[in-house]
Amino acid sequence: MQSLSWVGLAGPAISALMPMHGEVSEGANDFVLWALPAMKLLFNVSGAAVTGTLVLACIALNPDSRAYARALNLAGASAVVWALASIVAAVLDYLDKWGEPIAFTESFGQRLILFFTDVGLGQLWVATTVIISVIPLLCFGSRRLSVAAVAAVLAIAGWVPLALMGHPNYGEAHEAGIVAFALHIISAAVWLGGLMALIVLRPVLEQERLRHVVLRYSTLALVSFVVLVFSGVLRAQVTVGTVENLVSSPFGALVAVKMAAILFLGVIGFVQRRWVLSLMDRQSSGRQRAFWWLVAFEVLVMALASGAAVTLLRQDEPVPVLVVDYRVLAESMADEPLPPDPGVRTFLTETLFDPLWIVLVVVGLFCYIVGVRRVVSHGARWPATRTLSWTAGMLVLLYVTSGGVNHYQNFLLSAQVLAQMSLATVVAPLLVLGRPIGLALLVVRPREDGSRGVREWIQAASRSRVSRALVQPYTAAGLAMASVLAYYVSPLLEWSARELLGHQWMVVHFLSVGCLFATSVLRGPRRDAPSRRRARNAVLAVAVFYALFGGWMVTGAPLLSADWYTAMERPWGIDPLVNQRLGGWYVLLLGMAQAAGLTALLSRRSNPAASDRSAPLTSAEQTTVTGPTSAGDELTT
Repeated sequence: MQSLSWVGLAGPAISALMPMHGEVSEGANDFVLWALPAMKLLFNVSGAAVTGTLVLACIALNPDSRAYARALNLAGASAVVWALASIVAAVLDYLDKWGEPIAFTESFGQRLILFFTDVGLGQLWVATTVIISVIPLLCFGSRRLSVAAVAAVLAIAGWVPLALMGHPNYGEAHEAGIVAFALHIISAAVWLGGLMALIVLRPVLEQERLRHVVLRYSTLALVSFVVLVFSGVLRAQVTVGTVENLVSSPFGALVAVKMAAILFLGVIGFVQRRWVLSLMDRQSSGRQRAFWWLVAFEVLVMALASGAAVTLLRQDEPVPVLVVDYRVLAESMADEPLPPDPGVRTFLTETLFDPLWIVLVVVGLFCYIVGVRRVVSHGARWPATRTLSWTAGMLVLLYVTSGGVNHYQNFLLSAQVLAQMSLATVVAPLLVLGRPIGLALLVVRPREDGSRGVREWIQAASRSRVSRALVQPYTAAGLAMASVLAYYVSPLLEWSARELLGHQWMVVHFLSVGCLFATSVLRGPRRDAPSRRRARNAVLAVAVFYALFGGWMVTGAPLLSADWYTAMERPWGIDPLVNQRLGGWYVLLLGMAQAAGLTALLSRRSNPAASDRSAPLTSAEQTTVTGPTSAGDELTT
């Protein structure tokens, strides 16, 4: 089994779970007809090898080991292939869409350049290639684990343009389908790429180290599997539509075969964790072969799903790609139908689900509850107020990203303002008060093999110079104020309303900035006068800023993003300038509410008796949960 080629194993596996984005046009010449699918398959295989290997290296390998060096070499070499495949696939995609043969003429070169600079599909290919091209430089240029982590993030980001170019329009579910597609291909890349990395790294891993790496890969594969199934179900719901289509149409039957194969892979993963790892514990070389036979069997099942996936490309979908007949200009601009007339009831009852944030909220709640149960089961204490705060923050986050606010924010500036302010002033403080980082440090055991797990990555991030600078009250307050100014007086506001990527950037950015500011104010009991003064001054400065900015929007500000909101021609008859004034009131009310809440918490924490009642766990209690900890690990934030 050791002599198996990872490329041979990866080919059917990748195409099993990762759709070969885009189809070849019927008018394409014979060369493009076979070359484009082959190049896209190479793109998928090499991309999965890069993504899975880098993620596995960041969470499972000691950076001083031979296995880590081999993993970075594998990722770097695969990234070179990935970049070359991206370039060739981009040219072939141009030939396919424009239906012209390769010709080394000046006019051909001009049209090709025009495709890459002015056409959306070509621009996405350029973005993909640029992102991928940075990865081999990082892999070969440095062996630091932090650099490998940056490369892993870039590898994941390299799949995002693919999701944008590879998902057709199904009308109202279009954006949810794009997010589900992105989750699908990224989780498949991590799962399958990690499997390839395991096969390549096996010769340089000692038996005990192999068991640890396999165990960590098994956990990674489980998370990927759950996301893969969730996103696959969402995509099947969009493309198949009804249960009747699932049963009666050839496309639906093939979707069912593919999903059954994926679920069967999940059962195999469960057997691997419970049975194969127990055999490896016995240190019998003959019994260890069972693991590699299981890997081969897993690939065979992936090949079954591969046949279904390839055949799916040739079948007509029960739910066709829609040429949507929009009623008003606002629907055409936002690329979605208008929701009902806005009001309190519709803001509370309307939904527009975002699969990405649904997954993150569910995972966040699950991990937090499991952590709290572990603390309590060891006889330690964890205040109920923290659990309630975390749960409330997650539920508000779910509402902002999948509720009525999300449905209206492409049409109404006030909804955009409400979403941004809710993330920064409501969700962020609630999440910080839940102390999730402190909980993770309590329940996650430290590693002793030199690799980095959740605990080690949290400690490394919190001890870095950048994070220490960002959680200073004045720095965090300045970042919060600068973010609002940059967002509302620049094209970023229109970008977040017009594009899916812009919307996701807005959510991540303001949630992150809000968490940094709340952390800078709330960390530690702040019993010394200088730190209390800095925190209060920061809260006051941000409150004054929100008052001035909100008052400016209410009284005399020109229409923000006028090109976007004026062109919508007043959906529901709402004057955009009047709606902007409502957004200004949101800034005033939520900004003042945040200031009042943080000031009250600071006053309470300045009281030694109150601070002691909500103090972190003692060293003895921490030892009870996770074992002995090193100095400085006690929860202080």
